Amino acid sequence: MLSNAFASVMMTHSNFRTYLIAICVVFVPVLIDGQRVADQIYMKLDSSTSQCFRLLNGTHQVGCQSKENGNTGIIYLVESSAELDAINQDSGNYGEYIVAIDARHFDEFASALQRMPSIVGVLLMQRNSEPLGSSGISEDAACPNERTSMYSEDAAHKCDWNPTQTAAGVRFLDWTKPIFLIDNATEIDIIVKSCWETFNKPIDGMARAFPVCAATLTQFMTAAKDAPTCLRRQEMFAGLSGDTTLHLCDPLIDENIIAFLPPTNKTAKQMFEHESVFVLTARMDSFSMFSDRTPGEESAISGVITLLAVANAIGQKREQFSSAARQRKHYLLFALLHGESLDYIGSSRMLYDMNQTKFPVEASSSVKDQVDQLTIDHIGFVLELNQIGSSGGEHFAHVDGTVYSGIKREKIDTVLKDTGFSLADDSNTSRLPPASYQQFLKHSHSIPGFVIGDFKTKFNNKYYNSFADSDNLNAAAAIDAITKVAESSLKAVTNWVANESTGYTIDRDYIKDLYDCFITKKFWDECEILKRATTYLENKAIVRQKTTYIGTQGSMEARSSPIKRIVNVLMVGSLGEKLPNVDTKEQCGHLSGLKKNNMYSYFWQLDLLQSDNASYCYQSTVMQTPAQSPAFLIEDYDMTSGKYSTWVESVWAPSVGLKLFLRPPPRYSLWIFLTAMVVLLVSMAICLLLHRISPLLIDAHPGADIGDPSL
Repeated sequence: MLSNAFASVMMTHSNFRTYLIAICVVFVPVLIDGQRVADQIYMKLDSSTSQCFRLLNGTHQVGCQSKENGNTGIIYLVESSAELDAINQDSGNYGEYIVAIDARHFDEFASALQRMPSIVGVLLMQRNSEPLGSSGISEDAACPNERTSMYSEDAAHKCDWNPTQTAAGVRFLDWTKPIFLIDNATEIDIIVKSCWETFNKPIDGMARAFPVCAATLTQFMTAAKDAPTCLRRQEMFAGLSGDTTLHLCDPLIDENIIAFLPPTNKTAKQMFEHESVFVLTARMDSFSMFSDRTPGEESAISGVITLLAVANAIGQKREQFSSAARQRKHYLLFALLHGESLDYIGSSRMLYDMNQTKFPVEASSSVKDQVDQLTIDHIGFVLELNQIGSSGGEHFAHVDGTVYSGIKREKIDTVLKDTGFSLADDSNTSRLPPASYQQFLKHSHSIPGFVIGDFKTKFNNKYYNSFADSDNLNAAAAIDAITKVAESSLKAVTNWVANESTGYTIDRDYIKDLYDCFITKKFWDECEILKRATTYLENKAIVRQKTTYIGTQGSMEARSSPIKRIVNVLMVGSLGEKLPNVDTKEQCGHLSGLKKNNMYSYFWQLDLLQSDNASYCYQSTVMQTPAQSPAFLIEDYDMTSGKYSTWVESVWAPSVGLKLFLRPPPRYSLWIFLTAMVVLLVSMAICLLLHRISPLLIDAHPGADIGDPSL
C-alpha cells in the first residue's frame, strides 16, 4: 500500500515534469520574442505628442480621456465637412475612426468632432512652419471666466469679448475621447503619407480594402463627473484603504508673486493708510487643452514683460522712490497673479486673505519686525496690464461704467491723463473685459482703476488662451507697444505714489531682451538673462519648457511652475538690494531661517544684468503668496455657487501613448480564433495521452518503485 502511494506521488511528479516541459516549449520563445513581435506590429509615435486632459469644476467635467486600454480606430484624414459627413455615414464600413485633422481646421470642426460617436479619437496636426491662418484659434469661451464674472447675474450684459467659432470654448467641451497634438513633421508625414495615403485614402470614392491603417490612443484619466464628486470619492477611498496618498484629482494651485515699495514695518508704526496703495497687476498664466502647450505669449506674457519693465525702472531708483513714497504715505504693490485664466484663482485668494487680515502674511508674535497686513480699504487704485502688443500700438483703458460715473471719476481721469490712453467706452453702461480688477470690484465697488489692453470692444488676439498663442506677434511692433505701455504705466505709478515722474526711464533694451527670451526663443533658457536667472534653481528642466499653466499640487510643477520661478528671480533682480558681507549661499539661507522679520525675503542669485559670474544675497520685498482658490479652504463651501474657482485636474493613469498598426480584415481575426482553438484542442489531446501512458513510462524505470533520486 505504501509502495502504491509512493508510486502515485512519483506519477504526479512525472506529470508535473511533462506539463512544465510543455509550457516551456510553448511559452519561452513567446516570452523571449514577445516584445520584438510587438515592435514589429506597432509603431509608437511619442516624440511630439501632447495630450488633451480632463479638468472638473463644481458642476461639470471638461476635456478628454480614453478608455483604460485606449481607444482604437481607423485613421481618417479630414480636410472638409464633406469628409466628416462620410464618416458619419460610415461609408467605409470600418466602425470607429481616429480622425487626423490640420490644426487650422480644429475650431471649425470642433463641435462635429465632439458629438460624433463613430469618432473615438483625434490627431491634431500642427507643422511648426505653417501658420494657423487669419481665423486663428482660441480654446477659451466667447465670454472668458463668465461664471465668476462680476457681471454674471447681469442679464442685460452681452459678453462676447473673445471671437470664437465655438461659443463655449473647445477647452470647456466634454470630449469623452482622446485628442493628441502632434507637431513633429516626421510623425505627421508618417500619419499622412505612410498611413493614410498608402492604406486608407479612398480611391475613386471607394473605400480601401483591408488591411487598413489604425491607431490606438491611450490617455486614461481617473476623475469623472465634477469636482465635488471626485474629491468625495477620493476621501472615501483613502478612508477605506488608509492610503492618504491616493489621488483621483487635485485642485489647481501655485503662488502669486508680489512686492511692496516701500516696505512697511508694523512694529515701527509704518502702516498702510486708507486708500494709500496703488496696485499694478498682470496675470502670469494661460491654458490650453494640452498638457505642455500653454505658451500664453500674448494672453499673459506680454503683460508680464510690461510689468517687469516698470519694476526694473523703479528698481534703478528704489531708494529715491521709497523716500518720496514714505513722505506721502503712499505705497506700490506689484502683483503678478497665477491661475487667473481659470476663474481668477490668484486674485480671489489674495482678496480672500486681505479680508482675513492675512495678506501678505499673517501676523506672528514670534516675529520682531512685521510687515503690515493689507486690506481692501487700503487699496486706492488698480491698474491692470492685460494683452499688449497686437494692435500696432493702439491701446485703450477699460473701466466699469458705474465706478467711472460715480465719485471715483476724477481719480480715474487723473491717472488716465498720465498714461495718455483714451477710454474704450466712457458711458455708464461700459463693462470691464475679463480681468482681475473685476475681483477687486466684487469685494468693494468703490475702488477706482482701469484695465489697459490692445483691444477696444473685442480681443485682437485670435489665439487667446490656446496652444497656438505663440509666434503670432510682430516683434518690432510688439516691443514698441510694450515699451509705450510700460512708459505710460511708469508715469502713472510714480506720479500717484511718489508725486514725481522725472528720472525714471524704461529700459527698451531690457524689454527687447525679455521679449527675445520669453517669445522669440524656442525655449526659455536659451537667452543669457534667463540662463543666469535659472542658475540656482534645483530643477532647470522644469523652467526650460514654455508653459504658463498653473498646475496642481500633485504634479511636478506644483508650487514651482516655470513662469512663476522665472518671474520671481527677475523681480528680485530688479527690486532687491545686494547685502554686503554675505558671501555664500548658506549665509543667505541662514538669514531666511532667522525669521526676525517678515518684511523681507532673501535670495541667492546672480546679477542678471552683469556679464560676470558673481552671485549675491538679495534682500527684497518680493514674496510668494498662495494662489489656491478659497473654495478649497472654506468648510462646506457650495461648489455650485460660482463665487470662487472650483477647478481640479484629474490624475493621469501611467500608460499614455499613441501607436499605429495595420488592421487585417475581420475574417483574419476569425482564422486566428479557429487556429487558436485547434492548437488548444491538440494540446489537450496530447496532455490527455501523456496522462494515460504515464504509468507505462514510470514502469519502464525500475528505480521508480524505490524512489531513485536520479529520476
